[in-house]
Amino acid sequence: MPGQKQITISITRLPQTVSVVSIPRARLDALSHPLLRVLLKPNPSFLSIICNSLELALYAELDAHSIRAFRSASDQAAAVKLEISEDQWSVLQIDSHSDQLDNAGARVNELSAPLAAAGISILYQSSYMSDFIFVKEQRLAEAMSLFAAAGFALYAADPNLLTALLAPPPPTPTRERSDSAPLPSTRKSSSRSRKGKANSTPLGNLKNNARPLDADPVRSVRLLAQNLACVGLAEDSADYWALKIIKLVAFQDLVPLPSPRPPKTSIQEDADDDGYFSHSPTPEPEAKEEIPEAEENENDLVPPFDAREVPSRLAELPTSLAWLPRTPPDTDGAISEEPDDLPMKEPVIPFFSFTRTPEGSSITAGARVLAALFPPAERHMVICAGELDAADDAQWDDGVADVDSDGEDSDIEEDEDDEVDGPLLCALQVDLRTPGLDTHGIVHRISHALAQGGVNHMYASTLRSANLLVPAGRARRGARLLRAC
Repeated sequence: MPGQKQITISITRLPQTVSVVSIPRARLDALSHPLLRVLLKPNPSFLSIICNSLELALYAELDAHSIRAFRSASDQAAAVKLEISEDQWSVLQIDSHSDQLDNAGARVNELSAPLAAAGISILYQSSYMSDFIFVKEQRLAEAMSLFAAAGFALYAADPNLLTALLAPPPPTPTRERSDSAPLPSTRKSSSRSRKGKANSTPLGNLKNNARPLDADPVRSVRLLAQNLACVGLAEDSADYWALKIIKLVAFQDLVPLPSPRPPKTSIQEDADDDGYFSHSPTPEPEAKEEIPEAEENENDLVPPFDAREVPSRLAELPTSLAWLPRTPPDTDGAISEEPDDLPMKEPVIPFFSFTRTPEGSSITAGARVLAALFPPAERHMVICAGELDAADDAQWDDGVADVDSDGEDSDIEEDEDDEVDGPLLCALQVDLRTPGLDTHGIVHRISHALAQGGVNHMYASTLRSANLLVPAGRARRGARLLRAC
């Protein structure tokens, strides 16, 4: 069928709209009460939380009482304030009818392309069950029409909702704040992958053509957490695991983590690569590492791994996608907020995300954290818990990787990342508050750069950051691709 994707993707408009709340991580304790009120509501129609070193982002239906509770608890004199989006965001659920996670990165890239070309702002959230695109309510009809024209299958809980939306899009693209820029739509379908490692484009070549000449590079890239696992949660046990989510969000000191080992003094490379979405019970050892500055590249040390082969589910990403120049940046699209200097103790659990819908729930966090939350006797609550079983005996380091990198690397060798299949992920955090950074079209800009470089990824948006979950052994390459885009 002409225009139909080889990787079959369906897009379902969910009936509810959500607000997006950004709570500074340093103020999470002070603002936990209204947050817990939202989390404790039974049977939410949609709920998603993404937490990194900068903030906790909450996607949820908020009534007037909940919004007042957040505002009244917020200290307006604080250096970094709580932020509640003025817009309501429509939720589009993305389901792949091939392997959900094999083509995660290609899916983000392909779905964001037509919206970026039309200047439609989006936020994006990947999960174990489905992906979700958040579109401002006033641009939803145009977005759905663009998806229909691109050949995606569209659905809605109420067919009347879908029929009313499918009006022809306006002929002239308009630009919008924060998450989109006019970029070419990738109408060519992503190639279905082969098992094994992805072909890689030399990073030196990518530096010359991955970033538009008129755009500042993405400089603030941080390796935030390693050895993450993405798992599903059994819905029939929701009453039991809900308390564990409360602990993870508001009472991390109650998570029974083993005592951390002394920190490493040398930079460590991960064992690669593409099997990071595998459900094998053999994850790679966890080690917090730095992503070096350009002048430190030649001094990297590579520790040995006791890596065994695991079946890989990671699909090879296409490397032939061409980058076309974007239009000049719109100053209205930049986030003007300066990074805060608020002192804060590094969190015990640097990254996690949680998504719950009536169709299923999922969580992404450190495998060691999940193993502590779900001891062996409770693993029946977790879908595909192999990584947790392996984490019980693994001697992995804990803590935050202290790496903020502001420069581009040079003379990067292709073999810096070992290519051994493994099931675990690393979280790369991109600070979108960097002065001069054009955040217009950032979802597609970032995803395209990783896809072009052969790095599969999951994507998690917050109001102040982009979070990329990449294969453990691809963290260095992924970070360099991001800093070059």
